[in-house]
Amino acid sequence: MQRNSAQSQAATTLSVDSFFSGNATVSSASTFRGLGSLTGKAILNVGKMTVKGIEQIIISRRLSVMAKYFPHRAGDKVPGLTEMYTDLLELSRPELYPESIRVRALQMLLAQIASRSIEKLVEVLSDWPVVELRLVIRDVTSRIDPIRQVNIQDPIVLEYQRNLANGESHSLAPFVDFLSALNSSNSQAFSEILSAGVEELLVHLYISDFRDQIASSGYNKTAFSQRSILAFACDQLLLEACSDPSSYEQLEHCPIHGLWSLSPMLPFGKMEVDRCSQRREWWGTLGLREIQWRISSAFDVLVDWGRSLTEVFSFDLLIDLLEFSGSTELPDPTSFRALRSLHRFFIRSGDRAVRGLRMYLDQTPLDHAQDVFSCIIQRLLLLSLQDPAADSFYKFCCPQSTVACHLRGKAALHLIQRFSQSAQSNDTLYQVLIQADIAGLLSSASTAVEYPDGTTQQDWSSYALLWEKQPPVPSEELNYINEASGDLLTKVIFSSNRISNPATYRTEVLSLAWKLFFRPDPKADILFPSLHHEAWGSIELEPSDRDHVYLWIK
Repeated sequence: MQRNSAQSQAATTLSVDSFFSGNATVSSASTFRGLGSLTGKAILNVGKMTVKGIEQIIISRRLSVMAKYFPHRAGDKVPGLTEMYTDLLELSRPELYPESIRVRALQMLLAQIASRSIEKLVEVLSDWPVVELRLVIRDVTSRIDPIRQVNIQDPIVLEYQRNLANGESHSLAPFVDFLSALNSSNSQAFSEILSAGVEELLVHLYISDFRDQIASSGYNKTAFSQRSILAFACDQLLLEACSDPSSYEQLEHCPIHGLWSLSPMLPFGKMEVDRCSQRREWWGTLGLREIQWRISSAFDVLVDWGRSLTEVFSFDLLIDLLEFSGSTELPDPTSFRALRSLHRFFIRSGDRAVRGLRMYLDQTPLDHAQDVFSCIIQRLLLLSLQDPAADSFYKFCCPQSTVACHLRGKAALHLIQRFSQSAQSNDTLYQVLIQADIAGLLSSASTAVEYPDGTTQQDWSSYALLWEKQPPVPSEELNYINEASGDLLTKVIFSSNRISNPATYRTEVLSLAWKLFFRPDPKADILFPSLHHEAWGSIELEPSDRDHVYLWIK
């Protein structure tokens, strides 16, 4: 009986082998139709699941034949196409076949997805066991996830990239559209695979600001036009997923719900309602690597003057950068880089930053806000003292040497100016900054002030000297009548909005900040220079030069 069985198996093997050297049709070539049919023959007496040498040859030949038809277009007439997809999915199952076989199978599947002709693949997957689908999706998403350090030399990723259309806007757009098609075909199965790497992929795409890690050129990685296409595709996927109760319930309990950019078409909350607490909560569930990516992608966005920033996007960015800059739990180098991105945010945002700070304080418990700003003020103190602990602040723009950075000795002043400007119209921020010891920061920043006439004042021990010993400030006073009260008011207006002399800028900012916080005059309206010191925004990075912004992330 055993002999007859062995003869039968040998005959099967020979007939299959003869097919690969003969002229049989492709559809007759498969000896392993369906889930597990091949692996059932691959259990050896030692109890380990593997594929015998002769079967590896059969499979390899089968893959070679199928490779001629992948990728194919939707209208192509391919005999036995359903069986081909079934075989490829079977061979892509992890830990059941040699890696070389799995790689070839996944290469063909990913090439087909890249080509966007996915109707037949989606049809076959709709009948595929969900547990197996989860394994394949998790494997693929782990290879293309931008935050997991995409290996562009991965043969599967290379094959996917090679089969993208020349005009493809973003490398991952075809894959996200494939997920949308999968959801449309079988929403129940899609709700099952959300937790198999799809949720994480979407969160990481958002955190990286949809950076294209597969693209070969720096421009395609960073250009907003490319990123926005993928962001829209992800929005569409989430919109479709939210229409299914099971999928929406899963999304409610993952970081997407609290971090994803708000949109009228997505049910993820409102900007003016608990946005700060939502983001704090969900960032607390993520790791340091994700936070570092968010800080870096924020800087990447903010040095791109061609990128328009919406109110919603800006507010989310401000929340995150304040929380990271004022964190007591993050490593100091990470928080100082967040502070650098916050500095850049103030360059780009203007009055929007003032409104954002007000909303942040309105939505944040006062004790937490006090902790955040106290920590920020302490880090600004180290920055003003040029303490080596603050050197990470400069490394986004000066990765090789921070000593000659154009912001050294000036950045703390810039942030003092911005916070002071905002505090003029925000009583809560005003009190928070006083409690955070902004007086100590002003005192430190005033050390070794060089006046426009060339004289210096070292180690001012009395804060009062900061105001009383200052040189004349180039400004004019304009008297006007308050229409509501009839009082005579004084508005201090600077004669120049762009200050080229660093000493003049330092003196003006410190003296007015001191007057604002410690010599308040209810009848004076202080107007800080609106365009700041020239060193504020002098950094410009070309898209191809921005890869180094991410290299510090381990």
